[in-house]
Amino acid sequence: MLGAALGGDGRNLANLATCSRAANFYVKGEKGLGHNMRYFEEQVVAAIGLGQRVRYTVTPQYRGPRTVPVTFEMKASGVTKYGTPGINLYEVVPNSVYSEKYGWRNLGVVFHDNKIEPMGAMS
Repeated sequence: MLGAALGGDGRNLANLATCSRAANFYVKGEKGLGHNMRYFEEQVVAAIGLGQRVRYTVTPQYRGPRTVPVTFEMKASGVTKYGTPGINLYEVVPNSVYSEKYGWRNLGVVFHDNKIEPMGAMS
C-alpha cells in the first residue's frame, strides 16, 4: 500500500484497505491514537527529499476471515547518498476509531449479532 503523498493510486483496489480516519490522518479534537500512517508518509517524504533511497512498506494485518484490517504494519528503511544508514522506522498502527460513548474501538474486530463482520463474500 502506497499513500498518495508517495505516488500511490487511490483508484487501484490492490493499493487500498479500509481504515479509520484516525489510523490514516491527524484528527482534530480526537484523543490521541499515537502515530498514524500520515506521520510515517511525512517521514519517508522527508528522507527522499534529502536524497535517501527508501524501501517503504505498509502491510495490512487481518484477523481470521475478516475483510477489514486490525492493524497496519509500517516499515521504512533508507540509505543516504553516501551509503550510510538513513531512515529506519517500524510501527504497528491500530485501525481504531474513537467515540465518547464507547472509547477506542478497532474496526478489524467488529461483531454484530455475535458474528464477526465484515467478512468476504457478504451479501
